[in-house]
Amino acid sequence: MDDGVISADEAGRNFDRLLAQVEAGQSLTITRDGRPVAVVTPVADETANDRDILRQKMMEMMRKGIPIDYQGPLDREALHRR
Repeated sequence: MDDGVISADEAGRNFDRLLAQVEAGQSLTITRDGRPVAVVTPVADETANDRDILRQKMMEMMRKGIPIDYQGPLDREALHRR
């Protein structure tokens, strides 16, 4: 299992060890009859949650739109300050 490849039988027998390796950041490929059938990878860190929050804020700004009488610059910095 140290090379990142594990048989399905071994994965079943050593599931706790498999999870410990994945929690430590290692991705593992599970094989059946020597063929890869699955890849177990660690869950993404908090960056994904931050991305979701920023996406929600962006969607809210897009729904509001830019006021018709808006006369300020439309550069990236100005839009982020809005």
